Amino acid sequence: MGISGTDVCKEASDIIILDDNFASVVKSIQWGRFHDSNIQKFVYHNLTSMIVAFGLVVTCSLLLKESPLRVSHLMLMSLLVNPALLFSLTFGRPNLIARVHPFQRNSSLIVPTRISKQIVLMAVYQLAVLLLLVFAAERFVPEDLDFVPRSDNGNIACGRSMALNGDELYRQHVTAYGPSRHFTIVLAAFVALQAFNSINADSVSNSKSKLLHVPRSRMFWLVFLGVMCGLFVVIQFVPGLVDANRHGLTSLQWGVALAIGLSALVADRAIRVVLDVLAA
Repeated sequence: MGISGTDVCKEASDIIILDDNFASVVKSIQWGRFHDSNIQKFVYHNLTSMIVAFGLVVTCSLLLKESPLRVSHLMLMSLLVNPALLFSLTFGRPNLIARVHPFQRNSSLIVPTRISKQIVLMAVYQLAVLLLLVFAAERFVPEDLDFVPRSDNGNIACGRSMALNGDELYRQHVTAYGPSRHFTIVLAAFVALQAFNSINADSVSNSKSKLLHVPRSRMFWLVFLGVMCGLFVVIQFVPGLVDANRHGLTSLQWGVALAIGLSALVADRAIRVVLDVLAA
């Protein structure tokens, strides 16, 4: 206690309550755990995004000699999208002490073992989905009937410059049509995955597997909607800013990108259930 406590106690203590009010002890613990959880949210979201971006760039560079994520895309994520989403996660009020478990003395405060597993599994899932989109989007992503170029099956034209065997694919269309819709939808899906994964990050410190977690902060939802609307405006109206297709994406293609983003919520619930079963 800061008023009635002795100098010896003050020197030996880590926290001094200035007003000698026991209610302040509860508030101190609440805010302390709240800030710890904010650190975990930051680490979870940022590490997942970086691992996915790094894995996608390296894998595609090795196999295709090109990357669907350009330098401008990575700068956009690093300097604008991720900082905005991480900033929005810091808003809100701390939960009651009974709803937040204390940290164990022998556990890592920054990245506990469970969160490390969630980061790795979520990064693997996102990378697998994006690689599927890079190498097989022309098989299931629809395209307008009057849009050129497009695949013979009526789907989106393959945006890979060359096939694995060296045959030219989209390279012959770059001069006439600019960046492909294929890689544009990869960019949209990547940003959507990170945006929806921020919802997962908001509850990463809570080990209980819930059916659906909904952040309570209004600022979070304002930033989330701002990111998604900003992505739509940039790709549809100023595509040259992010090296996107000059005609943007169709409504069905946006639906595919959003569905991929929403799948991060389902994947997170599945990961939590699996980790709970393994820990039981």
